[in-house]
Amino acid sequence: MILAEEEKLLFDKRFECPCCGTEFKSKHVKSGSTKLDHTEFDLRPVYKGMDALKYDVVFCNHCGYAALERYFSVIRPVQKKKLQEEVCSKYKKVEEVTGAYSYALAVKRYKLALYCTIQKVSAPSEVGYVCLKLSWLLQNMADNMEQNPENFKNSSSEMVANLRKEAEAYEIKSYKYMYDARMEEDFPICGMDEVTFDYLVAALAYKAEKYDIASRMLSSVSSSREATDRVKDKAYDLKQMVSKKMKEQKATEEAEKKGNS
Repeated sequence: MILAEEEKLLFDKRFECPCCGTEFKSKHVKSGSTKLDHTEFDLRPVYKGMDALKYDVVFCNHCGYAALERYFSVIRPVQKKKLQEEVCSKYKKVEEVTGAYSYALAVKRYKLALYCTIQKVSAPSEVGYVCLKLSWLLQNMADNMEQNPENFKNSSSEMVANLRKEAEAYEIKSYKYMYDARMEEDFPICGMDEVTFDYLVAALAYKAEKYDIASRMLSSVSSSREATDRVKDKAYDLKQMVSKKMKEQKATEEAEKKGNS
């Protein structure tokens, strides 16, 4: 979808920055404007037409504070002080964007949100969630660049490969933070119940090649009384993928042992 068409599906939502007190507007997706095509095994949403992921970061252009919308409005006094020292004092105001966001701009906003999230010493789940959604955005950008290169100023197979590589790196970072969150935080985490979150951690562990952990988390999901049939089916499919990788890994290790003997 070209940006001119996408802009018709957006509206300006008002926010008050909890860091500097400035009132501003941020682009928001109109209700019912997006259509989910499918969800990947790592829970990445793939949309038909407009990618709603591009609009999940709220950014105050007055002071430079940015965060995912679910976390934007509430910061503790100590976090506010950290942001003012590490972000606001160094921020230089940029030109306001009045229309729809390009993928490149959306990625920049996410990276600023990640920087702010780390600087304000957030819970592991919040950092991990930003990393996860950034990885999803980069994967969706790569898919769109591959399928509709005419919608990008510059596109090539090399750029697509680099986007996928960067997405993978952020997904692995997300796994590390989400695993820590599972050990340290109470549910709900990132708005998810225990079953959904355990499945997500398993999917991220698979991406990070931590197959033992993925297998253990999936066993927990499959045996849970709270898990729906849909989640159990997804867990079963992922379990097959994990088992295949574990067998391949074992075969490689045995071949290396024979080669060294």
